[in-house]
Amino acid sequence: LGSLDTVAVQFVVTASQTITNSEYSVTANGGFVAIGQTPVVTIVSETFCGMVSEIPSSECEALSTLYNSTMGSNWIRHTGWLDTISPCSWYGVTCEGGHVTQISLVDNQLEGSIPLKLSDLPNLQALYLQNNRLGGSIPVELRSLANLHWLLLQNNALNGDIPGSIADLTALELLDLGYNSLTASDPAVISFLDSYDPDWSITQTVPPMGLRTTSVTVDT
Repeated sequence: LGSLDTVAVQFVVTASQTITNSEYSVTANGGFVAIGQTPVVTIVSETFCGMVSEIPSSECEALSTLYNSTMGSNWIRHTGWLDTISPCSWYGVTCEGGHVTQISLVDNQLEGSIPLKLSDLPNLQALYLQNNRLGGSIPVELRSLANLHWLLLQNNALNGDIPGSIADLTALELLDLGYNSLTASDPAVISFLDSYDPDWSITQTVPPMGLRTTSVTVDT
């Protein structure tokens, strides 16, 4: 604004709101439009999740992180996400008793990695992220999801060693990690995986290791 005076706008602005009166117009992205002679800056008095009341702010932040880390704006379906302050109405989100209990974003063009902050959803019972383009490793922090019953991550591009902490998910009833590029070296983890997802190892697209050239034949 340079040398212009500023006026603090005493409104909370969400991602979809524009507040306008005869003196100013305020948009949520921090921009301003001076309608009269009064320059305006936006001062957001609360964070987006600070305005959410139907679930804890930490759970809202976990959802927001999931959206941002998996290119949510490019999802096929993202109705409500970061657009309303009612996360339980967002596409694929189910809540019970004031907590997030299910996330279902199957075949929805998610790209990026599974965020560590999903561990801040202590009441999560089902995580359905199959048939997307998720990469990176499975976060160790998911071990804290003590109420998780269904974990479906098949048909992605996940890679690396499956963390031993996955065996801490003792409430699991259904697990599917097939058709990724995952490995496991810990015998205890392999035993756990074999009991919940017997074909996990034969469906991984892990490139062969330790190959060496023994001979070269040139056709003439």
